[in-house]
Amino acid sequence: MVHIEKLSLKNVVRYSWQTFVDNFLGNTSTRQHKLELYVPGKSRSYLNTDILTSEVLYKLKGVSLGKFYGMKGIDIDYLLSGAINIDNLLVEVTIDHLSYLPAHKLKSLFENYSVILNDFEEGGNLYGLAGLDLVSFLTERNIQPKQLFFVGGCFKQKDYPQLNIHKIQYDYWMIVSATINNFFSDALMDSAYKQTLLDRLDQPAKNFCLIPIFKPRIHRLELLAYLDSLNMLDICDWSLAFNFNARINSYKSLTTKTESLPEHIKTFLTNGKYSFPKFVPNNTGVEWQDIIATNSLNFNKYKFFVSVETYIGNEITTVLGDCGFASEKTFKCFLTGSAPILYGPSGIADHIRSLGFKTLDDIDTTDYKTVGNYIQQKSINQTYEKTLIQHNFDLITNKSFLTDQIVNPLNKIADLINSIRR
Repeated sequence: MVHIEKLSLKNVVRYSWQTFVDNFLGNTSTRQHKLELYVPGKSRSYLNTDILTSEVLYKLKGVSLGKFYGMKGIDIDYLLSGAINIDNLLVEVTIDHLSYLPAHKLKSLFENYSVILNDFEEGGNLYGLAGLDLVSFLTERNIQPKQLFFVGGCFKQKDYPQLNIHKIQYDYWMIVSATINNFFSDALMDSAYKQTLLDRLDQPAKNFCLIPIFKPRIHRLELLAYLDSLNMLDICDWSLAFNFNARINSYKSLTTKTESLPEHIKTFLTNGKYSFPKFVPNNTGVEWQDIIATNSLNFNKYKFFVSVETYIGNEITTVLGDCGFASEKTFKCFLTGSAPILYGPSGIADHIRSLGFKTLDDIDTTDYKTVGNYIQQKSINQTYEKTLIQHNFDLITNKSFLTDQIVNPLNKIADLINSIRR
């Protein structure tokens, strides 16, 4: 039996509860994402563990979660004292621990214990650290891990045997997307309710296309500017948080100055045709109400949904691989009941299909002109992809399927530990 216990938070100033123990043993309060620490008055809880926990724990094979120390976790000093005697102990830490624990404690931890290092939210990019490169982080501190299981959603990353790093794929944002909004998560538990939603998908959506965009990252602005040149934005519902606040505006380029942008993007943002920030019609408040959660008002409203991902895939290069991953921006499409048009890292369509979902034609998902032309092509003959849409909605609201996506990474870690031990 492999026993997963999390490291306590005593020495961690900012913590984003990214551990399996917290996600599946915690309550709403302990799983609260501490946004209010840097955005006053803001907090959110991502996972409804009441829906998934019992089946997750049942399906774990040879793995226990928090059996000995529960939500409190193990104090780092007590752990390193050698006083704990647990066979096959696997210590779960997050990127936040790397930021706040002293180098000598990290070295002792990683070299004497098997460790799960989680970076769920940023896909496995170690986002937020001064050095995003995990290999450099370890080698600069002369740390040679005993066994390090690096868990995240980046399908572009790989093992690094020189440092005993095993890359473990975990599509966290798929789980978040399906469980954060009761309108959709109720379908996981109530088959009759789910069937009423599937029946609604028999009727073609009336609107053509939704393009929900929050942060004005440069590749997103390129797509919008190009669609504007094709007169496509006039027939799509879309959003953009340009001028929402200074922090959000900083995503539009490597600097915060509009003048530094390419001319066609600058023209798009400043020609006065659009008023920013721009919301989609179903957003009724002054905030983006559905940044993370799927907006239930968009269910069965759009034939197509353009998934504009966080990264194209080469913005952050690490030794483990590029930064491309599938976030909630893609998985929300399946819940909305729309056909996906993907704009994101190369390989994202293959990855989505490997999970069991269906996609449309294979195109270059990394090129904004290719994606823009494809949207224009679909606008000419607005087919309703009923079979694809119903398949994707049925799959992402399948409780057994979702719990398998959580359990499989943990069981894989246990299998690796057992094979190494043998």
